Amino acid sequence: MLRSDKAIHYYFKHKEVTGHVCNKIFKRELFNEYAIVFPKEKSYEDLSTSFKLFWHANQIVFINRTFYNYLQRAGAMSGKMELTRWHLIENVYLIKDFLLQKRLYGKHEEKFCQLLITQLFLIDVNLQKNKANKNYRVLKNKTQREVEGIHFFKTVFSTQIDSTTKLKYLIMKYQMDAVIDALLKIKKLKNVKQKQ
Repeated sequence: MLRSDKAIHYYFKHKEVTGHVCNKIFKRELFNEYAIVFPKEKSYEDLSTSFKLFWHANQIVFINRTFYNYLQRAGAMSGKMELTRWHLIENVYLIKDFLLQKRLYGKHEEKFCQLLITQLFLIDVNLQKNKANKNYRVLKNKTQREVEGIHFFKTVFSTQIDSTTKLKYLIMKYQMDAVIDALLKIKKLKNVKQKQ
């Protein structure tokens, strides 16, 4: 069992607690009492919505059993680099708006930055897997502009941002796509060895 503040802590780190709603059950009262709705016409809308639900929940209970399995086939829609992939970042900014509204952004600014970097890196890794995609250049430019807007010294010298996230930030900032390519090859080799 977790208190809400601990769940939010893990949520910002994108560890143990993530934004996917397909593996969660929420009380209806949370939606009703706090007027929480999923953003319309956005993909990845569960990211900002689940954050608000965690924020308002008194406690969160985890069950260490699998009730949901996900099979992703080659060429599946979720694996493609559509322009709607950028909705992921738009939903991250809905979390920032929520924190600003609560007058708590200053307190959580560095943690928010960690979440933003993590989500940008997910997009960047998928871009490296899909270099031939027609949307590659548009999304790559958007990602790079967003990374350039992140304050270098606040990020690199932050005590609240973990070293893995700092490394992801530096890889994107200095456009070290070869590092991402190498990591993807290592992951692919590991997967092949595990199947043998």
